[in-house]
Amino acid sequence: MILLHNNASFTLPVTDSILVFTILLLSFLVFPLLLRRFNVPDTIGLIIAGALLGPNGFYVLERGETIRMFGAVGVVYIMFLAGLEIDLRQFKRNRIKSVQLGMLTFSVPVLLGFCFGYFLLHYNFTTALLFGVLFSPHTLVAYPIVRRLGIVKNEAVTVVMGSTLITDTLALLILALVSDSVQGGISGWSLLYFAGGLGVCVLLVLKLLLPLARWFFKNVESKGVNQYLFTLVFVFLSASVMVLFHIEPIVGAFLAGLALNALVPHTSPLMARISFAGNALFIPFFLFGVGMLADISLFWQDAGALALAAAMVGIATFGKLIPAWVMQKIHGYRAAQRNIIFGLSYSKAAAALAISMVGYNLGIFDYTVQNGVIIVILVTCLIGPFVVEQAGLKIALVENKGTDEKPEKPERILVSVANPSTIEQLIDFAVLIKNPSSKEPLIPLAVVTDDHEVETKVRQNQKMLEEALLHAAATDTPLLLSTRVDLNPASGIVRAAKEMLVTDVILGWNENRTAANAFFGTLLEIILQKLNQTIVVVKATHPLNAVKRIVLALPPGAEAEHGFRHCLAIVRRLSQHIGASVLCLANPTTADFLNDYKRKSRADFEFSVQFVINWQNPTALFPAITSNDLFAICLGRTHSVSYNAALDEFSLHLAKHLKNTGFIILYPGQN
Repeated sequence: MILLHNNASFTLPVTDSILVFTILLLSFLVFPLLLRRFNVPDTIGLIIAGALLGPNGFYVLERGETIRMFGAVGVVYIMFLAGLEIDLRQFKRNRIKSVQLGMLTFSVPVLLGFCFGYFLLHYNFTTALLFGVLFSPHTLVAYPIVRRLGIVKNEAVTVVMGSTLITDTLALLILALVSDSVQGGISGWSLLYFAGGLGVCVLLVLKLLLPLARWFFKNVESKGVNQYLFTLVFVFLSASVMVLFHIEPIVGAFLAGLALNALVPHTSPLMARISFAGNALFIPFFLFGVGMLADISLFWQDAGALALAAAMVGIATFGKLIPAWVMQKIHGYRAAQRNIIFGLSYSKAAAALAISMVGYNLGIFDYTVQNGVIIVILVTCLIGPFVVEQAGLKIALVENKGTDEKPEKPERILVSVANPSTIEQLIDFAVLIKNPSSKEPLIPLAVVTDDHEVETKVRQNQKMLEEALLHAAATDTPLLLSTRVDLNPASGIVRAAKEMLVTDVILGWNENRTAANAFFGTLLEIILQKLNQTIVVVKATHPLNAVKRIVLALPPGAEAEHGFRHCLAIVRRLSQHIGASVLCLANPTTADFLNDYKRKSRADFEFSVQFVINWQNPTALFPAITSNDLFAICLGRTHSVSYNAALDEFSLHLAKHLKNTGFIILYPGQN
């Protein structure tokens, strides 16, 4: 007999808490790895693990209170991630077509599922409605494929991305309504109570919790643990508010994800921590718990269960194929685009599992429906990516056909670090503006002056660079740490930039003005004289995810600079990742260039324009800037085409007038 914790002996099911947790962790690790060899998605692997080890399998574990609790946390976490990862910009850009597809991919599966449940399975109205809702939401399992193929900007892809918001929101609203009225049936009072409760919850989240979150991210120290814990509190407070009004907590979690969407950049360390904790622990608990509910033996014991599963797969298939065909006919999409719409919207995972679990807990779904949902997830998660892969290859070949442009030189970003207190800000900025397709590492550089204390300074800088490495590791961003010994910092940066063939140099703002640099030139002035690369000077007074608007000043002639488009790309990536709007201050000529740039090459660059005619008094730009803004200006080097002598001392005006507002200065690269 094997003695265990609390002197318990080894019996099945295992009840010892340490052993239970160990078996769960082993399952989370081993089953996905084994089944991945057979191209089975991790989601299915975890469900299979729960089915084999649960009460309906080998009964190694029972579905006790701990697994149920973590499962409830997991489903809330899943819906939070669903709201957080939706690209709201994509939705706004193609909102009409996205709404059309969203309504189709919601209504068609609901109608098919409702009719099947009401007329053939003889469900009551409420149960049949929730049965139909099961088939409406979709999970973008195949999205990494379109990103790998480089067709993310194809209209078919962006429309599906936007439709996800419509479909999932409607599905969760009906789920909340059904859940609230399942005891007494749907009535006028229940509808009124539901609408009132939902309205109060939305107001509390958007008008109370969201401003609190913005204040927290802006004013409280940006340590990873504190931000992550605050995010969890925000999510579960939102879910708890829904519970108080008898609305399903996953609706609150989804709303929390939408609310925090702009405050949590997708490439930030915080987003990496949120995804890591969910994918490593909370979500596997939920999926494992769902698998425990599955009883595969029903399929050979009850032919009806197998027939129901097959019918559910058919409903799921036609429920997404019909909307894709209708969109093709309405908008003239090619067959490959139709298949992209179908393949991306076909796969089901998180939301379908959440709805089926709620229906099961409410007692309106039985084991056969739960088993059928698992089969639907298995089939759709295997077929959806296959369809997207085949159609995506055809689209990629068409879009790339005939392009004979020479590839740009590899993007290499050098980040000059000298102050330990600004390392995280500069690394975060570099991560946000980095081209997602670039495989090159960021290059944090510390320059040590060659004097009698050089060895001590080198050791100190190594520790400082290690902090940068730890911070960037949270986002899986590769770093190439570099320490240089040179006569002065400017010389070290210039030499490193030339030797490493960097394309961009990021510098922190230095307010110190000494007699020496007044005579010989500041570090920035020396670098501008000796380097042709794009130079970006950054002063971040608050975390970048707290920025609501980027005010970009573009003096006359800026559009004629060789590196101007690259500077626009930097601002565009930054605004997209932090969810900030862009206001361009420009004259009519520059504004025409911006509109032409958007129309011809960057349809995803959203901005508004305010005309500025007089650039002789640059301080006139500042009164409209608030603490929630990030001010940016594109300046020309001396003797460049956009050089303006009136802007020579502009950096001094920035530091003086924008004490509580961050700013960046962009110097476009030269030939």
